[in-house]
Amino acid sequence: MRNKKILIPLFQEYYLFEYFKYLVPTLCSQGHKVYLLSFNDKVLKSFENNNNLVKVSGNRIIRFLYNRNGNYLYYIALWPLSFFWGHYLKLRYQLDFCILPWDNKTIWYNFSKVFKSLTIHNTTEYIDLELTLNRDTVDKSPLINSLWHKFYQYLDDAFSKKFFYRVKNKILFYDHHLFWDRLFGKRSKANFLGFSQVEYITVTGNKIKENLMKAGLSDEKIKVLGNPSYDFIDELRKEWNDEVKEEFCKQHDIPLEKTIYTLFLSPSKFSDKQRGEVTDVLEAINEVDKNSYFIVKFHPKTRKIDPPRFKEDILNFTKNFQLITDFGGDLFNAKLMLVSKAIVQKQCTLGFLAIRLKIPMISYDLVQTDYEDDMYKRMKASLHCESINELKTSVEMLDSKVEYLYELQVKASENYSLDNNASISIGKLISTF
Repeated sequence: MRNKKILIPLFQEYYLFEYFKYLVPTLCSQGHKVYLLSFNDKVLKSFENNNNLVKVSGNRIIRFLYNRNGNYLYYIALWPLSFFWGHYLKLRYQLDFCILPWDNKTIWYNFSKVFKSLTIHNTTEYIDLELTLNRDTVDKSPLINSLWHKFYQYLDDAFSKKFFYRVKNKILFYDHHLFWDRLFGKRSKANFLGFSQVEYITVTGNKIKENLMKAGLSDEKIKVLGNPSYDFIDELRKEWNDEVKEEFCKQHDIPLEKTIYTLFLSPSKFSDKQRGEVTDVLEAINEVDKNSYFIVKFHPKTRKIDPPRFKEDILNFTKNFQLITDFGGDLFNAKLMLVSKAIVQKQCTLGFLAIRLKIPMISYDLVQTDYEDDMYKRMKASLHCESINELKTSVEMLDSKVEYLYELQVKASENYSLDNNASISIGKLISTF
């Protein structure tokens, strides 16, 4: 076991990669030398200086191609250049390991062929394999009813059913990039992590590993180490008390005398059907609990036109609510949960955070929206409702079900989000190479 020189290619700021602000300092404190590579100066400046941290600006030519890879000529050029760029970085800095945010995008995929590496899974994919496959099937492709699809089917037949990406014999979503990916030798499943040449994929819980193995990965490649996005939890638990809670509520205009119900909405855009379902849920809770106050937090990518529509709908039955459109980060989300009587969810990774914090959850699936509708039903960590009457009953019974929900969440934590410091575990794993 020895310390490593580790490359982290974090090209742009992206909320799903926020965990690096916990992982990078942990790796440095363990004695590893971290080379943080980015095209974005804001990303580099967001990390405090450290003797074991080297900040590296990305190659201008690669950055130019990366920012324009929707154009097929630039996309094609990105393949060989990013491959040789990886070799150049490895030789220049004498690097011996790489942590890839994802391994199914062109540059990161090429880096997986150059470096010993791992990638980190921290999203809702693989909670249930069928849910993931249903979302990513060929039926969602923009080419499905075109002549191009027939042409690609011809290629698939010619190459013995090895042209399309498949999992469990299901053809996955694709676009024209598929042709060039195949030409340059890519073998990663579309939108699936861990199917590149990385040594390991770290996952958040045992059920995630089980589902990845069903999809075709080997047992040795998958390491259950937890979710580094939530490595702030231990510190938050130590500092959280009534005084801190009161100050947080004052800062964010949350009335302490009210019963807080918080919803985290994951869609980036809402149909009338989706918006109506959320409104129905809030109205039902409001009927049962006259002291209710609702916090509705939107996904960072939600369209700007959607929150005002929600506001208009909710005002029809209550003024006791607020809508939050700013990102805030997972630490802010955790504090919202800690001031809430319950989290009310349909989808969203933040259910993992609620499980870790042991906050009661009420989940709902009143309308089929083809957007991971059964997510929380499969997780079995909430009072799950499939009708308005069930929802009202769950709200009425919530106080008496707290211990029952706690037991469910302990089991769900093992399956989906281990209650540990994942950054420390990842650093120890890398030390073994």
